[in-house]
Amino acid sequence: MSIYIIVYIFLFICALLERIDDQQEISGKLAGKNFYFICVVILLFFGALRYEVGFDYGGYKSIYNTYTSGISVGRFEPGFAAFMHICKNWFGLSYPYFLFFLTGLSILIKTSFFYKYFKYPSFFLMLYFPAIFLYADFGQIRQGMAVGIFLWCIPAIKDRNMIKFILVWFLAVLFHYSTLIFFPIYWFYKITVRRKAFIILFFTFFLFNAFSGTVSVFSLMQRLLGSSGFWGSVLEYMSLYGESKNPLSYFLEINTLFAVILVLLYQKGYCCTIQNREEKIFEFSGYNVYIQMFLLIKLFDSITVVSYRGAYFYKMLEGILLYYLMDRLKEKEFKILFFLFLFISGLVRLVFIIQKQTWQFVPYRIFGEFFGL
Repeated sequence: MSIYIIVYIFLFICALLERIDDQQEISGKLAGKNFYFICVVILLFFGALRYEVGFDYGGYKSIYNTYTSGISVGRFEPGFAAFMHICKNWFGLSYPYFLFFLTGLSILIKTSFFYKYFKYPSFFLMLYFPAIFLYADFGQIRQGMAVGIFLWCIPAIKDRNMIKFILVWFLAVLFHYSTLIFFPIYWFYKITVRRKAFIILFFTFFLFNAFSGTVSVFSLMQRLLGSSGFWGSVLEYMSLYGESKNPLSYFLEINTLFAVILVLLYQKGYCCTIQNREEKIFEFSGYNVYIQMFLLIKLFDSITVVSYRGAYFYKMLEGILLYYLMDRLKEKEFKILFFLFLFISGLVRLVFIIQKQTWQFVPYRIFGEFFGL
């Protein structure tokens, strides 16, 4: 189990060197691209070449091994079903190969986004490893793919390219239905949710879900639309995995509290200063998308499949706010303390995950499947 902690510490060191190198020009570019590529390779090795470990590993293995023909869009989204169909029926790949290609592609989609749009991409890997990687890419592979694809909606929103946004958003929906609720963000992204409005909406959604509001809405829609067709499949999926839960268990969880504090801090210090600055439009787009995604997920909080799985979306975007918040801190001491806080909080999360489920990791055994050793 300590291998996970070692990897996380290595990612932290790379993220730290990345910033130190940029300030002091150590050995030309000691930490820059080379270290980032090494980190990506490590994540690919752990994520794509894993064997009998990780969330949902056995479940997906059983599904893949028993899958025959025909692309079913009932239980699974059509994109995932098509990917599974191609791997098994067109190329005859075994489950480890299927997992290798799907998880590897999911990781590359996200890491290429970090590299393209941010000066310090290793910082994102340090945040991504305990918050998303060990949950989604290390287990819930459909969710991991959908989250990665949706990241690329941010540039489309920034550039006001509606066609690109719809295509990217729809591709993410094809891998996880929870992406459906984010469709309005393209048109709403310029609506700045002020602090008072944010607090009011947050508690309004809490009260709405306290009476299982969204559960009732989806149940009514299912009765009206039935279970046939695409929307019928979506509603059937919601009813299958979306039982009502006590909203207190979601609203008072650590992820939610952290998000609320982060939003309030960001609103207090910076959101007004970046709203009308052209060079900050990517930051402003990321901020508005983050806060609106968070509120949309809280609106659907009593639907487990949306609230629990949908949280991965705003957790992935959380890194954008933390990234810019780090850059805006003027005092060097505050930057160091904030960096250490993020590292320690990530370490606590990592230890919790390891103790909870991922108790075994034997990556080299995968070669027995690949090469018959």
